[in-house]
Amino acid sequence: MKFTIITVCLNSENTIKYTLNSILEQSHKDLEHIIIDGGSTDNTTHILKNYPFKNKKVILKKKAGIYESINIGIKKAKGDVIAILHSNDIFQSPETISNINNYFSKTNENILLTNIVFFKDDQFKQITRYYTAKNFQPWMLRFGLMPPHTGAFIKKKIYNENGLYDEKFKIAGDFDLFLRFFLIKKKKYKFINIT
Repeated sequence: MKFTIITVCLNSENTIKYTLNSILEQSHKDLEHIIIDGGSTDNTTHILKNYPFKNKKVILKKKAGIYESINIGIKKAKGDVIAILHSNDIFQSPETISNINNYFSKTNENILLTNIVFFKDDQFKQITRYYTAKNFQPWMLRFGLMPPHTGAFIKKKIYNENGLYDEKFKIAGDFDLFLRFFLIKKKKYKFINIT
């Protein structure tokens, strides 16, 4: 199964190298990495230019908002599954995508929800928050509770059927997206929580 990883960045020279290394280290090799830069004025674009990942696309889109940038990546994605890994995010291990691929191979689910961890520093050493998807159920969205969207692995066909992020939102576009995926549309999508 092919995966598309989308990274949105802006002036991320202090963290993006960790994100890029996290992709390079993945044992699952059927990957493409789409990076959308919103007009960095620091060393970010130089780092991206020297990023040795073979299947990368770097798109420069000045003043693009976060949801517009993610949508650009989704539209260009050739992968069966799309994940978002921003420029201050990393995967837990080199086996992350391989493990997710195994889950998709064994099930009919369209969406896999995983946990994420927030760190205080740029070197990912001090944990400040653990955001779990473990007990998420779609009804929880009615109370404003949602799973972490950067921990979601979503088949591209789900975007094709439901639309992309609403670019009118400055924040909470991910909440709107999950509402459409889980509650508003008549079709109920299978999903699994991975903990």
